[in-house]
Amino acid sequence: MKKYMEERYGCQAAKKSPAHLTVIPPFRAEDTTIQALSNFVTTFNIGLVPFDITLKNYGQFGERVLFIDVEKPHQSLLELEQECMQEFSENFPNITFGMKPDFNPHVTIATRDIPEGTLSKARSYFEDTYPFESSFEAKRLTLYKLENGWWRSVE
Repeated sequence: MKKYMEERYGCQAAKKSPAHLTVIPPFRAEDTTIQALSNFVTTFNIGLVPFDITLKNYGQFGERVLFIDVEKPHQSLLELEQECMQEFSENFPNITFGMKPDFNPHVTIATRDIPEGTLSKARSYFEDTYPFESSFEAKRLTLYKLENGWWRSVE
């Protein structure tokens, strides 16, 4: 889907990150904090009880973001986000977010660089051509770091 958006509309921003659901929104942190952040994610994953997530249909945020929607977010996902945000804030009180939107889990197909007036056309194409429904088991959180414009997982 990201490849189609790139080839058809020149969208490249979304391909710079792997498919994911954002639990903690992006933030700035010093490189010296990376190990502590990685340890936080590892520790949090130890207590994470796997649960199923169903992705279904498409959605959009204004004219800037096209995405695959999470079907009625599972209570476990909502609880995960709340618990993770609370523990994150307690462990990293000096980290602030440029913006902290309400939790709205989704998988981005295209973002920010969609040519004006084309998002609805692209969404209709996907809805008509590729009706979407898929489930997966959420097993762990992953920490990503922006490096040279690309989101890379931190191991």
